[in-house]
Amino acid sequence: MSDDLKILAFDRNDELSISAIKCRTQQEFLSKLREDKFDLAIVVHCGNFPDTDIGGNLRMQNFLRVIGHRAPLMPIIVLTDENLSDGKIDRLVDLKFSRTISVSELKRQIEKLYNLRKILAENGLVGRSKSLQVIADTIMRVAPTDISVLITGESGTGKELVAKSIHNHSKRKDGPFVAINCGAIPETLLESQLFGYKRGAFTGANRDTPGFFDKAEGGTLFLDEIGEILKEMQAKLLRVIQEKRFERVGGIKTIEVDVR
Repeated sequence: MSDDLKILAFDRNDELSISAIKCRTQQEFLSKLREDKFDLAIVVHCGNFPDTDIGGNLRMQNFLRVIGHRAPLMPIIVLTDENLSDGKIDRLVDLKFSRTISVSELKRQIEKLYNLRKILAENGLVGRSKSLQVIADTIMRVAPTDISVLITGESGTGKELVAKSIHNHSKRKDGPFVAINCGAIPETLLESQLFGYKRGAFTGANRDTPGFFDKAEGGTLFLDEIGEILKEMQAKLLRVIQEKRFERVGGIKTIEVDVR
């Protein structure tokens, strides 16, 4: 775990064995949260919270809800021995573990969670849902590789944001990120737009012109709405994806390209 992480902990009995700013009361915890920003919060739950006759679970929910409202981007971890698996707590926190979790494993989970939430925040995605964590985790796993990635989802759900995040966390981050909407380019022009064309290839082709694959050299090419293009064009794209080579429209020379 990075020593630079600033952690705020509610820990009445001083059980936590990691570096953190520890608070013994809810009031102290919330006061610290008002005064400063923290990278992550840990709440150690051990039975009913003080100054309440409602019961531990409900009081826990109220406390976590206040934390989430005041710091919506801050990850929250709960350590508990109690059965809080009814889903009411799960919706308010990012992770929940037994208080007997080892120090090494807790540090590993803190580091992982912080990185996941950082990726989400970079893309304007706010929330504690498991599906968002899966997206962030997938980005972290595929970004360091050089494999091609298929991103699916309804229109407007942020496919380009995910693609850009993969690019920004990859070894190609200093290269170009080129995004094109395949469905918005006329079928008759798509091939020449993607691969470029040679002078004289068609009427109006007055000079050799590079395509989007050339512009994305050394970086990432995001092909939005790829399912909208003709199957014949999809077959040509498949060859480029697999072999990293293509020919310009009107040309015979094979061009090698380094594009994800």
